Parts: sequence; C-alpha cells; structure tokens
Amino acid sequence: MTQYTYSVIIPHYNDSEGLTACLNSIPERDDIQVIVVDDCSASVSIKTIENLKKKWGGYLVLSTGINKGGGAARNVGLDSAGGKWLLFADADDSFTEDAFSVFDAYSDSGYDIVFFTHSIAAGDGVNQKTIKKISLYKKYRDEVIQEYNARSAKNSGKKLISWFWEPWAKLFSHDFIKEKTIRFEETRAANDAFFYVSAGMKSSAIAADDHEVYIYHIKKDSTERSYNREKDFDRLTQRLKVNRLLIENRCFFYRCTYAHILLLIVKRYGLKTGLKALALVLMYASPLDLCPFTYHNLRKLMIR
Repeated sequence: MTQYTYSVIIPHYNDSEGLTACLNSIPERDDIQVIVVDDCSASVSIKTIENLKKKWGGYLVLSTGINKGGGAARNVGLDSAGGKWLLFADADDSFTEDAFSVFDAYSDSGYDIVFFTHSIAAGDGVNQKTIKKISLYKKYRDEVIQEYNARSAKNSGKKLISWFWEPWAKLFSHDFIKEKTIRFEETRAANDAFFYVSAGMKSSAIAADDHEVYIYHIKKDSTERSYNREKDFDRLTQRLKVNRLLIENRCFFYRCTYAHILLLIVKRYGLKTGLKALALVLMYASPLDLCPFTYHNLRKLMIR
C-alpha cells in the first residue's frame, strides 16, 4: 500500500453539498490520501459523490454496506488508511486554508497525538443559545491548550485527554493507533468519545498547538443535535464507558456527568424507559457514582 503522509477519513451520509466544501478545503497533494466512507446514502447523493470524484480528483470512496453511523464509517476508513498520520473530518465541516502547512510541522515528529484548535461557522437558522454554548466550549478548549503548553495548571494533560472527545482537529499517529488497536464505537451517537479518551490514556507523547486548523460548521439539522431513544441510550452508554475508563486510570476528578441524560430520557420517553436507563447506569457504576458533580464537571455540563 502506498505510504502517504496523511490519510483524511471522512464519513458521509446524504450531505454531498457539505462534502464538496470539505474536499475543496483539502489541498491536492500526492502525499495526502482522502478516504470518503459513505454510510448508505440515498442514490442521488451517491451519484453526486461519483461526479465529485471525477471533478475533484482521485480519492477513495468506500461504503459501510449497511447504515451503521459515523463510528462504523470511520472504522472502514481506518482499515484502508495508508498514511503516517490520521486525520478525521465530518462531511459538513472543512479545514482552514493553512491547516496542512501547520500539520507539516509535525510530520516527522514522534508524537502519538497532536491536538489543535478550531474556528466556528454558524449556518442559517441556528439559534443564538446553541452558538453561545459551542463558542464557550471552544473558549474552554483554547484555555486548556494554553494551560497544557504553559504547564500553568495542575493536571492540564488529564483535561486535554478527558474532555474533548471529537476526533477532528487532531493528528493521530497511524502506527500508534494500530499498535494499541484503538477503534471507534459503532453506535448511532457519541461514537468518538471512547476512541479519543482511550487513545489519550494509552499515549505517552501528546502535543498541543493553538493554531486553528478546522472549521466546525454549526447546522440546524446536524446529526449531532438530533435525538431519539437509541441515540440517547448511546450517549448515556458512552459516557458511562468513558467514566469507567477514567476511573480505571485514576482520573476521578475528570469524570463526565450523565445524571442529566437520565433525566432527559425520563422526560422524553417516560418512567419505564427511565428505569431501563437507570439499570444501565448500575451496570457501569455504583449508586454513589451516579452524579459526580465537581466544579469542572458542572462547567463542562454547561458547555457541551
């Protein structure tokens, strides 16, 4: 298999317009492998992807076979990646103009993970409350990067590892991911959380860079902000799995909250479903661990 410097893995589902913008943000270089993994989109979207491939240039188009969600799509991409470094992008987002120049500074480094920051672009119809919440999240992410580089706060590395789950705006060493056999959870929601926290816990060399390399597009109809019973249970399960991993690694202070998800499940689907969710919680945690509210977790709850 050809050895590239970067493999860019992009899961796609029925958003060929967003994919076009994402592909256009990636420079056409011989050392960049682009892998688009379609999660069984409608035929009209598939046709658009094929036309994009002819127009944009050579890239690999794969399929999940059956609709499974973003985690399964990313795993399909991982299996075909030939790059020294792995990059992940959502089909409705894009890279900044100088992103790959920033990445090039780390191409010969020995890091397992390089953590960057991002900018935000809000689409039509997105309410101000959502924009403010996501902007606060970015602000806090930037603060943690600064703390980590300045070593100005105790355990800033644990914050970096524990709290920022999205796979984008990060470089991952392909050898490291393969050696540690790290995979995405194949769930409908929150499939990236365990991947990143697990990678962070297993890593011995992480760098943080305050360059904005990625543009996170906030859309009104984003899959990330869609809700149903299956997705809500996925969100709960993944938070519980992340908490268990953090506890096993003695990161007690950095556990994520999930009591609010329990309350939302009860509100949306009734008490009977809520009791099923509670039973799930008790499989992963003791009753005393039900609501680990610390100052940092309360702050995190406000911004995620």
